[in-house]
Amino acid sequence: MSAALKKLAVAGTPKASPYSHQEPLEFFVRVGDQRAFAPRSELVAGLIGRGDVILLTAGPGGGKSVLACRLAASVAKGENFLGHHVERGRVLYAAAERASSINARLQALDCTRDDAIILTTRPFDLIKSADEIARAATKFGGTDLLVIDTLHASTGSLDENSSRDSAAVRSALRTIRDAHPQVAILLLHHLTKNGAGSARGSSAVVADADCELRITQAKSCHSLSIVKSNFLEVGHFADFKVIAVPDSTRDDGGDVVIAVGCNSGTTINSTQRSKPSKDLSLALDLIERNDGSIGAERLRQLLRSAFADEGRKADTIKKAISRIVEKLQRDPKIQFDDDTISIRGTGTHGDK
Repeated sequence: MSAALKKLAVAGTPKASPYSHQEPLEFFVRVGDQRAFAPRSELVAGLIGRGDVILLTAGPGGGKSVLACRLAASVAKGENFLGHHVERGRVLYAAAERASSINARLQALDCTRDDAIILTTRPFDLIKSADEIARAATKFGGTDLLVIDTLHASTGSLDENSSRDSAAVRSALRTIRDAHPQVAILLLHHLTKNGAGSARGSSAVVADADCELRITQAKSCHSLSIVKSNFLEVGHFADFKVIAVPDSTRDDGGDVVIAVGCNSGTTINSTQRSKPSKDLSLALDLIERNDGSIGAERLRQLLRSAFADEGRKADTIKKAISRIVEKLQRDPKIQFDDDTISIRGTGTHGDK
């Protein structure tokens, strides 16, 4: 056979497929093969599933962090969230701002060191810290709920209107989800300035989320609604209110706000609510020792002197005394006027 005919014969022979002797690709399965499709497992009944990415949006001061703290406490303690069943799990709360306020709220919700909540103590960059967050979740025994508060604060160097920068956020979240496929990620995000309409920034932020929850403010109760979901019907979910309770992390008698269901009372137990702060206890002690013979100005002088001895700054002392006086004036067991401060009857006195 001539060289030309041999060349034609080789060219006409069909080439063997490089995949003809290999097993089928792993990501192809038969319809109905339940082993390949794990059912969606809910962390919060009717709201949050394991592995979901959830966007929680509200206008400025709309209660995002307050509600996120309630959710974190509910998951860590296995308690109902606004009347809905919760599976107990571990929580990693990544606070890119105001971590001390988050800590105070969680303690006001009766969370302790024994509860499975880990709180960041400094600002962070989500894009640069994704690997670190994933490692932290592993180090502390796994994570069921990751809260990122807020998306803007944790990605401050990025342009939130850029789809390319949104892709960087998506990549960071994928890094965390690859390490922990069952973690539910709650992203706190702002609405546009008027507090209505859509989430701020690129539409890719909402598109990438499995669910968007939105808080609508009202005088008596706030409303939490599902406005977008890949798994659930959209519509109203629950109502909650924001109340002030004593801040146990401060010595000056301040308050902290928490979220509670509109149809339930505060979950703060009575012993915590009735326990006076260190500063208020000092004021009550001074009143008891000088019952009926101490006036408002004299009480202020004694408190000012005591706080100065502790090394407090003048503006801090002024605020602490103002809070104490306000609480004493509201206490029905205290007779308070400029000339005479006395305790009506007997018994203990606490924060009101």
